[in-house]
Amino acid sequence: ARSVWDLIVFGFELEMLKLHMRVLHPVVAGFLVTEASIRFQTAKSKPTLLSDGLSAGTLPPYMREKTAVRVLGSDVAESRCKGRVLIGGSQGGVRKRYSGRCFQQQQRLATLEMFLERAGPDDLAVVSDVDEIARPEVLSSLASCHPYSQGAGPMEEGGGLLLSARQFKFGVHCDTGYVWYEGPKVYAARFLRREQRQRPWTAQGFDDLRRVGAFSLATRPRGAWHLTSFGSTLELHRKLTSFGAANLFAQEGALDIDRLTACTARCFELLDRGAPSACPPLATNRSHGWRKRMG
Repeated sequence: ARSVWDLIVFGFELEMLKLHMRVLHPVVAGFLVTEASIRFQTAKSKPTLLSDGLSAGTLPPYMREKTAVRVLGSDVAESRCKGRVLIGGSQGGVRKRYSGRCFQQQQRLATLEMFLERAGPDDLAVVSDVDEIARPEVLSSLASCHPYSQGAGPMEEGGGLLLSARQFKFGVHCDTGYVWYEGPKVYAARFLRREQRQRPWTAQGFDDLRRVGAFSLATRPRGAWHLTSFGSTLELHRKLTSFGAANLFAQEGALDIDRLTACTARCFELLDRGAPSACPPLATNRSHGWRKRMG
């Protein structure tokens, strides 16, 4: 029978990972997770929350039973993710600069390696971020109906199937009305192995495949949920200072806790034309600032 494997890149959003795994545990053969022991943005060390929880037996059964984890850390950042940068023009010296994007690509490639080590010839890989959750009934259908076997269908010949996602931001109270076309993606093991034989996968190549969008891939409408920036205000603050978009929040006041709390409670965007949105405090009249709302 065809099995579905969930390939996940993980940093620190443990509560979202719990939700992700709880929803999909009944329909997947396993969760293949690469966990970072460093922060994406700064390369500073961080706890391995998932690995530590699995070792201590403190996580629920639906996280323990089907999960395989590979930890990537400073050794990968140092050996594979520092480019050469000229200082002082052509006569200057050379220094190395860490690339957080490169590190995430290395994590993504490691999940692919884990999948190819385990997958049967008809199996499927769901490639997603922690906050991108495929609808379980969609995965069950793909696994049971075998619509793409024997060389037919988009996952086999077309490279993949995009599951468009309904996006919620900050919480289920903020339904943005936006359709997220950046993932998850579903790939057939047969396709991935065929490409591997022709040209071995690289971190850049597999990441480029994942970033192909709806104009190039067959799409399953309403196939997933995108639950972005969920959690407490302090968790959101940590995300905004550690993920790839942290440079967007360098302006004064952008990370003010009271402002973030007011924005997220009312479903206001955090930035307005690149500047921090003026989200009135929660005690004021809600009739102001409507232009900053999402959508």
